[in-house]
Amino acid sequence: MANGRIAKEFQLSGDDIVIPASGVPEGVGVVVPTRTLLDGAYEPAKLAFGRAVQAYADKLAIESANQEASERAPGANSTEITESAVIRAQEALDKKVALQVRKRSPLEPYALAGSPIFAGATGVMGSFLHSLVQVIAFSILAVIAIACILHLAVRRMR
Repeated sequence: MANGRIAKEFQLSGDDIVIPASGVPEGVGVVVPTRTLLDGAYEPAKLAFGRAVQAYADKLAIESANQEASERAPGANSTEITESAVIRAQEALDKKVALQVRKRSPLEPYALAGSPIFAGATGVMGSFLHSLVQVIAFSILAVIAIACILHLAVRRMR
């Protein structure tokens, strides 16, 4: 690899699986040899694992370029991906994965809509506590509003 490119020599054994980079022409990009112990994996599993690692590497490269572009000075035309951009990209991808892992409760949309509605209705009903029916309606609205808010708060803490 000439022309100012950094290259470290590495040797592939017969047991190594090479997954070609998706959409990257030969001689372009970064080749990062990795070795991972995947106990008990059959050949198809190793290939699937390699494709998953390559897909993550592609996403990390795209996000690194996005991070660099967001930090680029106005008027700068050249791309200069730094170590900081790669670290920020990895953190961004980790956050996206963490947000996707958390399963949504089927009640969450109702609690989200119900919180301001029931809290507002409780506030309005607070001015009309002249009979037992109004006090009961006020109490029910207050309990539902508190339940919606607590449900959302508990979901956000997980």
